Amino acid sequence: MRNSAPTYYSDLSSVRNSLIADGCDIQGSVKNCILFRNVRIEKGASVENCILFKDTVVKSGAVLRSVITDKHVTVSDNVTLMGHEHYPIVIAKGSTV
Repeated sequence: MRNSAPTYYSDLSSVRNSLIADGCDIQGSVKNCILFRNVRIEKGASVENCILFKDTVVKSGAVLRSVITDKHVTVSDNVTLMGHEHYPIVIAKGSTV
């Protein structure tokens, strides 16, 4: 059995129409996404129409649209990744972008 702390939402976070698992840390903007356990969205980051698997970190200022990340992915500060709703960008397990 896997138990995690509840997801943390900062006062500055914005979350709409998303499914978010336990243990996440949301400080940025999340819209129309699925976030698995222990995903961290840092302050100033924005994700939309994304599926982010376990232990993904989206650093400050990053913008993701139509992106799927596998486990243990880090998206660096101020990176922009934009796929298409029919052809999302897929990031491999353990990658740093």
